[in-house]
Amino acid sequence: MKISTVVTAALVAVACLLQSTAAESEVSVHLRVHVEKDVCYVQCPSGQYCQNDGQKKCRGPQGKECFNPATGFFLPNGCDSGFKCSNGKCVGK
Repeated sequence: MKISTVVTAALVAVACLLQSTAAESEVSVHLRVHVEKDVCYVQCPSGQYCQNDGQKKCRGPQGKECFNPATGFFLPNGCDSGFKCSNGKCVGK
């Protein structure tokens, strides 16, 4: 009975170690995505937005464009389904 307790504890320890290794690899992938992407942190006036294109300039939408905050870019033909353009930015309906 004592041997089964030791074996069970060892299996639980191995499972915990493997779980933390998988979580750490996911975090490093997440960080790598943000390092490679050129994110604009400029604070813009209302109705103007700064694209993630490296220019670091605020601008408003032109024509049917609407800014998608999830991607950091203007969408040329308005927002995707399930979203509406409000003050030049895509928001949920």
